[in-house]
Amino acid sequence: MNNGADILLLTAAGFHWAAVVFYAAATVLFFLGFAFKKDGWSKTGVILIICGAVVHTAALGVRWAAAGHGPFMKKYEILSSYVLIAMYMYLGVLKKRPGLRSAGIFVMPVSLIIMGLALTSSSAVVEMPASFNYVWIVLHVLFAQASYGSGLIGAGLALLYLLKEKAQNRGAVTGVYRNMPTLENMDRLSYRFHGFAFLAVGVMTASGAVWANYAWGRYWGWDPVENWSLISWLLYGIYLHLRRIHGWAGKRAAWFSFAAFLVLVFILAGIGWVYQSVHAPYFI
Repeated sequence: MNNGADILLLTAAGFHWAAVVFYAAATVLFFLGFAFKKDGWSKTGVILIICGAVVHTAALGVRWAAAGHGPFMKKYEILSSYVLIAMYMYLGVLKKRPGLRSAGIFVMPVSLIIMGLALTSSSAVVEMPASFNYVWIVLHVLFAQASYGSGLIGAGLALLYLLKEKAQNRGAVTGVYRNMPTLENMDRLSYRFHGFAFLAVGVMTASGAVWANYAWGRYWGWDPVENWSLISWLLYGIYLHLRRIHGWAGKRAAWFSFAAFLVLVFILAGIGWVYQSVHAPYFI
């Protein structure tokens, strides 16, 4: 690295931490707004997320310029990119369904944890190995980002469903609950996001297998990352099967979706703490 690249990396780190401040402040406002039934506070939280996403985009863009490749290598870059894509997906949902702002009580703290894992890992730049086929690695990471974002939002909607159902059973549908969509609509939206997560995990796994053939000369080696990716895909498939064939909906589907999302987060952010993997030099 030359001095110019070092300055860019320091700038990117500063932007990253500025994004964390915005996201943390938004998280606090979402929780306070939900607890005290102050919808205006959650609206301010959305503005803070937009500010955070802007500086976060700058952070990854500046780092891209310094590293010479996109956010495709090691936890620092990859986990950060997961959070940024999730923020844009969440903001996109709110543009069409403002009543789902309260999903931030799940979306934001989970994303803060993922962001923390990213920024407390090594920020050293890793060169893209010559053996990588760039197209497949980009496809692999893009769908990993999409799977995290869709799984996160789907689980957030499932949480809102459970909270509103509990309030409805108590006859206390007031404040923020009143602005939410109906239980049936939230359940349906959660189902759609989990359906997309199923597709995204499938493409992530398949493109990863093709990439692995370029990198290591085999499509599938029963590596822990590969195995757990398959398990995650099967879990989302079971969720869809239970809904379509066995009529699962509402509370049962919501709790099952949390289990599927936890496995997905384990693959994307936690597997390196438990297993040795051939993916470790590049993504862990």
